[in-house]
Amino acid sequence: MNPWLGITLLAGTLAALMAGLHLFQQRMQPHPEVVRKLFHVLMGLATLALPWLFDAAWPVLFLSGSTVALLGFVKRSRLRGGVGQILDGVERTSLGELYFPVAVSAVFVLSKGDPILFCIPILILTLSDAGAALIGIRYGSLHYGAAEETKSIEGSVAFFLTTFVSVIVSLLLFTDIGRPETVLIALLLGLLAMMLEAVAWSGLDNLFIPLGGFLLLETYLGMNHTALLTNALVVILLMGFVVVWRRRTRMDSGAIIGAVLTGYLIWATVGWLWMLAPLILFVSYSMFLPPSRSDATHKRRLQTVQSVASATTPGLLWLLLAETANEPAFLFPYTLTFATYLAIIGITRVRYRTQRPVRKYLVLESIFVGWVLLFVPFVVVSGLTVRSLLLASVAILVVVAASWVFYYVQPGLDRHLGAKRWLWQSGIATVMSSLGLIPLYLV
Repeated sequence: MNPWLGITLLAGTLAALMAGLHLFQQRMQPHPEVVRKLFHVLMGLATLALPWLFDAAWPVLFLSGSTVALLGFVKRSRLRGGVGQILDGVERTSLGELYFPVAVSAVFVLSKGDPILFCIPILILTLSDAGAALIGIRYGSLHYGAAEETKSIEGSVAFFLTTFVSVIVSLLLFTDIGRPETVLIALLLGLLAMMLEAVAWSGLDNLFIPLGGFLLLETYLGMNHTALLTNALVVILLMGFVVVWRRRTRMDSGAIIGAVLTGYLIWATVGWLWMLAPLILFVSYSMFLPPSRSDATHKRRLQTVQSVASATTPGLLWLLLAETANEPAFLFPYTLTFATYLAIIGITRVRYRTQRPVRKYLVLESIFVGWVLLFVPFVVVSGLTVRSLLLASVAILVVVAASWVFYYVQPGLDRHLGAKRWLWQSGIATVMSSLGLIPLYLV
């Protein structure tokens, strides 16, 4: 099809859907979430035609950019009180409708025209997310905390089942993959996509689900049933471990799910060696900030998925660079980020316990503990060589510098709280770990 004809067709579909749903909303007065999800589902189903409409990426990118601009205009103009109620009728703050076209274009580019790699992630986002929301609204009675809001177990189960059926039907009808592999892929995608949806906030599930679904599907399609079964067992073991260990931490349900996903992502990408540092941070965390009786009444002190993202993002950046550049030596700055973060957690632990300004010797104690817990294992797995010992020696200097930077910007540890604190900690760990490149290439 002529690309401009395809663009006109999809743009007209978007306009017709918004007009029709606005009329439906005015006449029938349905629940705002119903209208929002109808728009989500109908537009998602329309985008499934993209691999057959276009053989180049630029029309999809053009449509994506135009849609984001249009929806952004509707949200900020006088139209927000009219047709904009299709998107903003719900009480919560969400940018999901803006993330949706971005995710669609990203998956289209990454899939390189492969209909299966494009359609299954978009199908999961389109049907499973809407099904979970509507089932949760109508039948949800068992709730758990996740990200910035509560989710219902009924809604999450609906998400899993919808995903499982969508994936298994698509693979059986349109591929020649064996039945055992098909069932295992559907099971893994259903479970992991459900967890991605649970930990997303402010509409980020519209990004997490299709992009995560694409990466997982691309990986799983090349596996045999033995490898897929191994992946399923690892996910189950990680879930069991964090659930058992949860009583020792101050992490809420969303943080627990986020920890499972992060651990699995690291294991599936680069193996157990790189999973060691975040695992040590997770286990050691309970020693620094153990749960207390007051946590049940002071929910603001519980650690959320945002705090998990803060602790792991610096390391994941190094992991991404290591994979992209094929540079396993980046395990050093990767480990450095977790040692720095653990030292900072130790400093905040002292503040919470004493309720007084932190004394310098306690800062040094936290630094030493963070360094020992991360870099003794680093030396062991890297081999007891002069180079590994020198890198570990330099690491303590970097951890000291990072900890004192944190202490300097927050002398009383009360200047920044919550999300601001996590941003500071994550930013300091990221910037200071880059100093690890100096000895890495000099030693």
